[in-house]
Amino acid sequence: YKPKLIIMDDPFNAIDISMSEEITNNILSTYKDSIIVLINNKREILKKMDYVLFLKNDGYIYGKYDELLGDKDFSNLVGGDNK
Repeated sequence: YKPKLIIMDDPFNAIDISMSEEITNNILSTYKDSIIVLINNKREILKKMDYVLFLKNDGYIYGKYDELLGDKDFSNLVGGDNK
């Protein structure tokens, strides 16, 4: 069974980043035809997503991870580097 939509709300909050990345890679490869909505703020995970929607107090910004680094609030949240 391959769902069309998968929604996960901070599924990695109690898992180390290495395991979080492994799980993310497995989900992305197994469900590559599904729309995945992942609520998360870990840089390593956000970089793997096709697009990021970043909610702000005054609205939102949307784009690829590297594009959003130009926003001060987003950059501060993820640590401000582009490794």
